[in-house]
Amino acid sequence: MIRNKKQLSTARMQLTHMEQARAQSQGESTAGRLGPEIFKAMIAGMDAQIEELRQEIAEYERLEREPAILVRSLEDLPEALIKARIARRLTQKELAAMLRLKPQQIQRYESTRYQSASLRRVLQVGEALGVRLDGELRATR
Repeated sequence: MIRNKKQLSTARMQLTHMEQARAQSQGESTAGRLGPEIFKAMIAGMDAQIEELRQEIAEYERLEREPAILVRSLEDLPEALIKARIARRLTQKELAAMLRLKPQQIQRYESTRYQSASLRRVLQVGEALGVRLDGELRATR
C-alpha cells in the first residue's frame, strides 16, 4: 500500500521502468536466449508486478478524490486510518503535528499497521482524521 507522496512518486517511477523493461524484453533475442517457457514466465511475472503497481497508484489517487472507506472488520481499521489520512490529504508530518507527536511515530504506526498503538491512540488518530464509523458491531458465537 502506498502511504505517502514520496512512495507514490517512487511507485510511478518503478512503473515506468518496469513498462520499459517489459517492452524491451519483447525482442526476439531475449526469448531465444531464455527459452520459451522461461520467457513466458518472466513476462507473466513482469505483467503481474506492473498490474499491482497500477492498482496501488490508482487506489492512492482514488483516495485523494473519494474519501469513503469501507471497513468490514476491526482488522481493517489500521489500513482504514492510513487511507483516511490520505483521503484528508494530510501528510504523516501534518497528522503528527495534530496529535503532538513526532512524524517518525506516525510513520512507525503506519508501517506496522498500528500494532504498537494503544486503543486510546487509535481513537485519537481517528478523531484527528474526522473518522466516523457507520454500521453495526455484531458479536458472533
